Amino acid sequence: MFHDSTEPCEGNEGTVRPERGNEVWICVTHDNPDAERRMKEHVVLHELAHVWAGDRLDDETRADFMEFRGAENWNDRSDDWWNRGTEQAAEVITWGVLDRDPGFQRINDRECPTMLAGFRILTGADPINEAVVCSAPDAPTA
Repeated sequence: MFHDSTEPCEGNEGTVRPERGNEVWICVTHDNPDAERRMKEHVVLHELAHVWAGDRLDDETRADFMEFRGAENWNDRSDDWWNRGTEQAAEVITWGVLDRDPGFQRINDRECPTMLAGFRILTGADPINEAVVCSAPDAPTA
């Protein structure tokens, strides 16, 4: 569901509504149509990654990912957005599946080998993003 303001998304660019069957709401607006399209692509994948993570990740994988990323919690909203494991996971998944270099990630420690290792922890596979051309020797896998 696309909205004209961030109000329906609680001030964020997007959100997932589990109480509504994991309905994804996107609240991105931008003056530049191309920039808005690129941001919406990123936010849609980010929110879908939350749905995927909620359905597919077990406690052990979440714990392994949080330890690797240095996150202290999965989704404590009192913590900064970029420090939450769930937001880091959504950004790592987006990085690995977007069909182009996202050009930005909104989390810390986003060097290619670190992102690759995080993607492997979460999915047990390599990214499908052909723009990803780094290597992560000895990167953990699920």
